[in-house]
Amino acid sequence: MAKKNKQNHYPYSTFVHDDDDLKGIIAYSIYKRSKIEYRKRLDEENLSDSEYSTKLEEWKQSKLLPTQVEQINEAAEQYLDEYVEHYRDSNFPWRDSIVSSIIATAIVTLLTIALSIGIACYNKFNPIELLKEAANKTTTELTK
Repeated sequence: MAKKNKQNHYPYSTFVHDDDDLKGIIAYSIYKRSKIEYRKRLDEENLSDSEYSTKLEEWKQSKLLPTQVEQINEAAEQYLDEYVEHYRDSNFPWRDSIVSSIIATAIVTLLTIALSIGIACYNKFNPIELLKEAANKTTTELTK
C-alpha cells in the first residue's frame, strides 16, 4: 500500500520541489492537463480496464522520462516568463488606482485650501457687500 501511495506522489514530486516552487506547480499542472486529455482519448477507445490501466501507465512513464520532464519544465518556465512580462509591461490596476488616489487627494487638498482662503476673504471682505457697493457707486455715477 505504501508503494502505491508513493507512486501516486511520484509525478508531483518530479515537478514540484517545495511549497514555494511556482514553476514546478505550473509544470505539474501542464503534466496533469496533458494526462486528462490523454485519459479522454482513452475513454473514447472503449478499452478493457486492464488495457486502459496499461496504456495510462505507459503514457505516465513516457511523460516522466528526463527529456519529457525537461520539456514540461521549459514550457512552465516560458509560461511563467510570459505571464510576468505581460504584467510588467501593462499598467497594473493597483498602480492606476494609486496614481488616481494621489491626484484626487491633491485636488481635494487644493480645493480645501482655496475654500479656506475664500471663506477667510469672505469674512474679511464680504463679496456680496462689495458688489452692492460697486452697484451703488455705478448707479450714483450714472445718475450724476
